[in-house]
Amino acid sequence: MALMLAYSQIALCAPREQLPARVEREIVGHILQHYRASCQVLGFAFSTKDVQLKLSLIRSVAEVSRAVQGAGGSRRGELCYKRELLGTLLGFVKAEPRDCLASPVRQEAFVAVGHLSKLKPSLTREENRDLLDQCLQSVMPLPALEPAEEEGATAANTLPVQCPHAQTMGALGELLTALLEEELTSSWLTEMLHVLEYWLTSAKEWERERALQACAQLLGAYEERFELSGENSFGPFGSMVGLLAPLVCDSLATSRQRAGACLGHLLRIRGKTLETGAEEDEVQPLCQRLRAPDAEALLQASSRLAKIVCKHIPPAQATDFLSAALDGMLSVRPACAQAAGEWLLTFLETCGGQLFTEVPEILSIIYIRMPTMQQDTLRRVLFEAVSLLARYHLGSVIDSLLQKRLPMDSDTVELWRVLGRKFFVNQLLRVLMEKLKHSGNDQARTSSAKPEADDDEAALEPLKVRALADTLLQLRT
Repeated sequence: MALMLAYSQIALCAPREQLPARVEREIVGHILQHYRASCQVLGFAFSTKDVQLKLSLIRSVAEVSRAVQGAGGSRRGELCYKRELLGTLLGFVKAEPRDCLASPVRQEAFVAVGHLSKLKPSLTREENRDLLDQCLQSVMPLPALEPAEEEGATAANTLPVQCPHAQTMGALGELLTALLEEELTSSWLTEMLHVLEYWLTSAKEWERERALQACAQLLGAYEERFELSGENSFGPFGSMVGLLAPLVCDSLATSRQRAGACLGHLLRIRGKTLETGAEEDEVQPLCQRLRAPDAEALLQASSRLAKIVCKHIPPAQATDFLSAALDGMLSVRPACAQAAGEWLLTFLETCGGQLFTEVPEILSIIYIRMPTMQQDTLRRVLFEAVSLLARYHLGSVIDSLLQKRLPMDSDTVELWRVLGRKFFVNQLLRVLMEKLKHSGNDQARTSSAKPEADDDEAALEPLKVRALADTLLQLRT
C-alpha cells in the first residue's frame, strides 16, 4: 500500500515535460502490479475486502490523474489505463453496503473518478450515463439520517454520522460537475437530469432530498458554465419546471428549499438565453418562505413562484411542461399533486394566448391522461385546463375535439359538457351550426375529387356535429 502511494507521489513531483512519456509504464503499471499482488493468496486472485488497500489504490489513482492533468497544460491529458481504473473504482463503489456509510471508499472513489473523467480517452455518452447511474445507486438509497432530537441524540454524537454523508454528497456534486464538463451541452445535461429523475420522484422523502441536492449542484454548475457551452437556448427548461413544481410542496422543508433553488437556477439560465434579468429579487424571498410549516402559507408561496416562473416557459416547450406537470398530479402526496395542478393552470392562464399552434397536441395529452385521472380533484384540473385553452382559442379547441371519432366516449362527451357550461351552450351551438353548414357545402363541392376514404370521413363530419349539438341541447334543457 505504501508503495502505491509512493508511486503516485512521484507522479505529482515529476517534471511535467517528462511525465506523459513515463506515467503509463513506470508509474500506473507499477501501482496496478502492487495492487494485484496484494489481492493474491498462493497465486490465486480474490476480491479484496481490505478497506485500506482500496483507499490506497483510490488515492493513488486520484493523485496520478491530477498529475497527468497538470502535465497536459492547456491540452487534455491522456491515460491508456483509464477504462481499467474506472472499472476497478466502480467495482469498489458497487461493493459498498447500501445500508450505511461504513468507510470513506464511496466518497474518495467519486473524487478519483471525477479526476479520471477529465483525461483522454473520452468515454461515450452512454458510458458516462451508466457511470452516473451506478454512482447514484450507491448513494441515494442510503437510510435517512435520524434527527438529533430523536431517541435522546445530541448534536455532538450525530456529527460523526452527518459528516460522512455531507462529504459524500459533496464528492458526488464534484463528480456531476466533472461529467457535465465532458460534454457541456443542454442535451447531455438533459440526459443527466433524466437519470436523476428516478430519484426525484421516489416515494422516500430522504431519497428525494438527496436527489434535489444533486440536481441543484448540477444545475448550478451548468449555470456557471453556460457561456462556455456556446448555446443560445435551453431545451429542458419546460420539462424541468414541470418536474420540480410539485416538489416545492414536498414534505421536507429542506427538499422544498432545494426545489426552489433548482427553479432559481433554471430561471437564471433561461434569462441568459434571453439576455434579460432573472427576477432573482422576487425568487429568493419566496424560496425562504418555502420553509413555512403552515400549508396555506406554503401554497401561497408556491402560487406566487408559479406566476414568476411559468411566464418564462416558451410555447415550443409547453407540451414538455404540461406532460411533466400531469405526471406530478399523480403524486401520492396530496400537497405535491395540488401544487402540480396549480402550476399547470397558472401556466395556461398566463401563457394560453400564445399557444394556438400547440392546442391540438395539448388536448391530445390531456385526453390521453383522462382515463388514469378519475379522482374528482384531478378531473376538475383537467376540465379547467381545457376551459382555459378554449378561452383563448375556442375555435381551435372545437376543431381538435371534432377530430374524435364516433361514437363519442364518455371523456369526450364530458369535455363538451364542460365547454357548454363554461362558454354558454348557445355560443357553442352557433359555432357548430356554422361548421355543419360549411361541411355540407365543402362536401358538395369536393366529393368528385376526393378518394373514397376521404369521402367517408367527410360524410361523418355532419354526423359528429349533429351528435354534439344534441348533447349540448340536452345540457341547455
